[in-house]
Amino acid sequence: MGGSALILKFEAAILDIDGTLIDDGMRLSDRTRAAIQTLSENGVTVVLCSGRMYLSMRRWAERHFDRPFHMISYNGAQIHLAGEKDPFYSRRLPFEKSLEILYTLKKAGSYRQYYWDERIFSSPPAKWAEHYALHSGVAVSVQEDLERLAEETRVEPVKILAIDIPDRIDRLQKAVVGQIAGTSVFKSFATYLDFMPGGTNKGEAIREIGLKLNFSLEKTVMLGDSENDSFGFEVVGYPIAMGNAQSILKERAAWIAPDNNREGAYWALVHAFPDLSPE
Repeated sequence: MGGSALILKFEAAILDIDGTLIDDGMRLSDRTRAAIQTLSENGVTVVLCSGRMYLSMRRWAERHFDRPFHMISYNGAQIHLAGEKDPFYSRRLPFEKSLEILYTLKKAGSYRQYYWDERIFSSPPAKWAEHYALHSGVAVSVQEDLERLAEETRVEPVKILAIDIPDRIDRLQKAVVGQIAGTSVFKSFATYLDFMPGGTNKGEAIREIGLKLNFSLEKTVMLGDSENDSFGFEVVGYPIAMGNAQSILKERAAWIAPDNNREGAYWALVHAFPDLSPE
């Protein structure tokens, strides 16, 4: 890749990270990295779009790329333009609503995480916190009484996350959807259930950054694999699902790539931008 300028069909590329750009071992392939760099160098607006917190996304990008990218973090609750410290768009859960969510999850016996000020606080057990810290690259502070901490600090968190085995997450989602007014609830992994401010999702955030940067949503490609990406698939012109994606994404996709363990993101980008293909 390199040499003459690319002939571009799309103006922007919205890229999920986990389960999409990286494989199950959290590795980004050299070809995928090079393809993203080439797109950016040729004027494509590249936006990393994840359920991860901003700090985790920024650290991940700094390890793999020599340039900053625009970032949609927390499933759309925050948007940072490339290289800027503060988000131009940010949404939070009201304090009372966040307590309602925490106590609902505590009653259900779910492990829960509470995000504010780019920090993560969690309930026991520590094993879930350690697993998440390894995945995200951000330390998690385990609290014996997470709800008491929330009541004492009275902050408005960006999101709350429940983590459990897939069957329990499915049952929890069915139990709480529609029961806690003013919140958006969806899965970002089979084992993760995210609680967000009402109306917050990747699709709305993509609309916001599209307006801010003046790129056409119809001429935007998006790569994703999970339920939280489905909102973005509804607003972009060319959604591509990974081969490992949930069925809801595959049903809405314009094209289905190989899975994330077979460089699916690289082949998705070559499909959308054929000039990336090696001669």
